[in-house]
Amino acid sequence: MIGPIGSNVEQVGKTNNSNNTIVSAHLRDISLLSLGTSTWTTIKDAFKSEFDEVYTSYIYARGSVYVFGGGKGTQTKYSRYSLAERQCYEGEIVGIVGGSFISTCYDGDKSIYLVGGELDGKILKRVGCFNIDTQQFSKFNLHTKVTATVSYYAIPNELYSACFDNSDNIYILSLNTFSMFSLATMQTTKLKCPDLVNFIQLRFVPTYGVVSLCGAGKNYLYSVRDNKWIHLKDNDPVVNRSAHGSCIISN
Repeated sequence: MIGPIGSNVEQVGKTNNSNNTIVSAHLRDISLLSLGTSTWTTIKDAFKSEFDEVYTSYIYARGSVYVFGGGKGTQTKYSRYSLAERQCYEGEIVGIVGGSFISTCYDGDKSIYLVGGELDGKILKRVGCFNIDTQQFSKFNLHTKVTATVSYYAIPNELYSACFDNSDNIYILSLNTFSMFSLATMQTTKLKCPDLVNFIQLRFVPTYGVVSLCGAGKNYLYSVRDNKWIHLKDNDPVVNRSAHGSCIISN
């Protein structure tokens, strides 16, 4: 089913560079934050279903925002919102199990991977694959034999969030600690910890740094160069984004 929703776009601000834009989504709505102008664009009722328990399940690929699974009513659904067409496309997850709290990643080509999740109170130990071209789901074989060296990194405190800079470094926020772990050197560098530690998600935006969105007056950017957190003066129209999912628009 396809439903036009272009008339429900409320302009809070204009984005000038899609590669510097963060998508924040919850239930039916999508919000876009342009870091270039520190302004928001809100798209009301972008999705046809109210997606909850999916803040790890949003991913951007080929001009669209995807979301997979969710709480009661959407566990077996997925949805794609085309930013160019201002249209929502919805389908069923067939070929693999659905669930809530599914983690997603995009390979930059034609595949979106669905990792883990929760279903009927049980943690899912799986990797699924969604083919963007065919819109089909398939199981990813976790038992394929490969030759690899496995390394372990112990996080000293309770983990809150982490993000990868797509190059070498993983930024890790845990209780009273913010650090950077290098995959090349296997070394950890302690960084300036933010005043607020209840961040749900961190996102790395190239040329900017690490971004955390918590809602009006609580959005911050970590400057890698200056090793400091900068308060964003973005006039966020949403009071609390702690349950919102997010992804980065990149081409």
